[in-house]
Amino acid sequence: MDKILQTQFTHILNGLHDQTEEIEMAARLLAQASFGEGNVYIRGFGDFELLEDFLTESETALPGALKFGGIAPITSADRVLVLSKYADEPLSVFLEELEVENIEYVLVCNKKGGRAGGGIAGGAGSAGAGAGAGGSGASGAGGIAGTGGEGSAGESPVDFESVHHFIDLKSPREVVPTPDLDRIVNPYIMSFMYLYYQMYALIQEMNSDE
Repeated sequence: MDKILQTQFTHILNGLHDQTEEIEMAARLLAQASFGEGNVYIRGFGDFELLEDFLTESETALPGALKFGGIAPITSADRVLVLSKYADEPLSVFLEELEVENIEYVLVCNKKGGRAGGGIAGGAGSAGAGAGAGGSGASGAGGIAGTGGEGSAGESPVDFESVHHFIDLKSPREVVPTPDLDRIVNPYIMSFMYLYYQMYALIQEMNSDE
């Protein structure tokens, strides 16, 4: 059992390693707020909501990290780190709200898998000073689309091609087989924590270089 989990998580880590450039770009975007005049707001969906305290209060919290409490106080100097297991409808609605307000963000979730629902797909986003259509933000997607069942590779409610700061957790399904031919344990939180520490180290390095 231990060997299976180790092998599967190694595969996940390899998938994260393949996104080195995306991770560096995301870290740079967050660093602009952490060591600039802004804050990094953490917005977690599902189990990620339980990590908000850790990501804002622990010894490895990013400078200026705060729990997301609403769009109103966010300025152009701020960034939002958006975390979700899957790209589902609640997530897509939230991303659309950020884009309307031209708020830059980094999205971290599984590209594949999810629950049935609708969301944004096929809209426009950008990668500069704003986050909405016509702006130059860190994301973008609008429209409606369905998705497959949890762990499946069904159509996503988010148009990932339009999300300029996106990192795939590469952990869309349970990985440990059971005697009754089921599967248990989706290590997506482990995947995120590895990714987070990588971004944290990069951000600290960027600040030291400056």
